[in-house]
Amino acid sequence: MDSCFHVGMELYVPAQGRYGNERMAKVSSVGRRWVYFDDGQSRFDPKTMKVDGVYSRRLSDVRLELSRDAYLERYNLEAAWFSTRRGIADMWGAQAPTDLTLEKIQQVRALVGLPPFEPKK
Repeated sequence: MDSCFHVGMELYVPAQGRYGNERMAKVSSVGRRWVYFDDGQSRFDPKTMKVDGVYSRRLSDVRLELSRDAYLERYNLEAAWFSTRRGIADMWGAQAPTDLTLEKIQQVRALVGLPPFEPKK
C-alpha cells in the first residue's frame, strides 16, 4: 500500500455526539486495507478517512483530519454552506425576490457549479 500514513503519526479525531471528546490519535500500524490506532480499538480507511465502526461503535462514521485546523476549515465551510442554503429557502421559499434578475440567478448557478438555466422560449 502506497500510503502517506506512518507509525507514530498523529491524526485529529473530532468530538462525536454528546459525550465525545476531541483528541489526537497515534497510528500504531499501517496495513493494506486499514490504518490502526495505538488504542487497540480503532482503525480507519485511509481512502475515506472514516473510522470503522466494527472496533468502536462510538466512533462509527467519524471522519478524521490531519489537524484540528483542517477539521475547522472543512466544518466551517460545510456550516456556512448549510446556513446559506437554508437561509435562501427560509427567506424566499418558492417565490423569487422582486429585485432578482435572471442574469443574477445565472451568475449564482455558475458560482455553485450548476448548469445554466434554460429559459422557456
